[in-house]
Amino acid sequence: MTGHRLGVNTWVWASPLTDATLAALAAKVAGWGFDVLELPVENPDDWDPKRAAQVLAEHGLGATVCLVMPPGRELVAADPATVRSTQDYLRRVVDVAATVGSPVIAGPAYASVGRTWRLSPSERAAAYDQLRGNLAPVVDHAGAAGVTVAVEPLNRYETSLLNTIGQTLEAIADLPHCGLALDLYHQNIEETNVPAAIRSAAGRIAHVQVCGNDRGTPGTDHLDWAAILTAVDDAGYTGPLCIESFTAENATIATAASIWRPLAASQDAIAVDGLKFLKAVMPQPPPAR
Repeated sequence: MTGHRLGVNTWVWASPLTDATLAALAAKVAGWGFDVLELPVENPDDWDPKRAAQVLAEHGLGATVCLVMPPGRELVAADPATVRSTQDYLRRVVDVAATVGSPVIAGPAYASVGRTWRLSPSERAAAYDQLRGNLAPVVDHAGAAGVTVAVEPLNRYETSLLNTIGQTLEAIADLPHCGLALDLYHQNIEETNVPAAIRSAAGRIAHVQVCGNDRGTPGTDHLDWAAILTAVDDAGYTGPLCIESFTAENATIATAASIWRPLAASQDAIAVDGLKFLKAVMPQPPPAR
């Protein structure tokens, strides 16, 4: 296995992200030894991207950016005004990513989280066609900014549109500047063979989020991490692995992510213990001579 940079999402501690929270967390996670801070854009004006870029640079941190799809953000089976406003939001997230130096915007860039509806095979194919058409202006904008749109499949309880890696590859097809975002929490639920599913996405993986099978600390769970990370490498992914978990203290995010209990002794422990585990299970490459 090759070494990956390791990151952590600010959702472990807070939602929504603010300038003050970002500054405090950047100092903390850099001190622990993380390489990357993952920044959600719940609303584009929650935090200042230019200020964030300066803070990250001061602490030697890279950035990745997450898009957020609450009710009302839809690219499929929605009225034209909703689609346009969602496209506008996604383009703004691309601009944020370009400002902070993130190579990706990652998330379920197709429908709001929690929205489900039954689809026949023909209806699903039509929905995927519609998604490609409505995502095209966003990925064009992303390409011009040097950013990749990483589309994330979610588990069956959070969407009915894209649950598996195979479905997502079909849906994004040959869209340029568009790849796959893997979140192992969802793959653990939906894939019958997680390493094989990851390998099936060779060359298309643009972002990887990691956590325990219960959305807690990586390594305190039943996942076969060595096999999974080997598959990630075999698929040609060289980007960061970012721990994504959530605080139970914020009612909105706890409800959205179904976090009904603390997932570790503390939120800091999710990050610190997860970082230690990932460094141990993912041998670093030998230093260059």
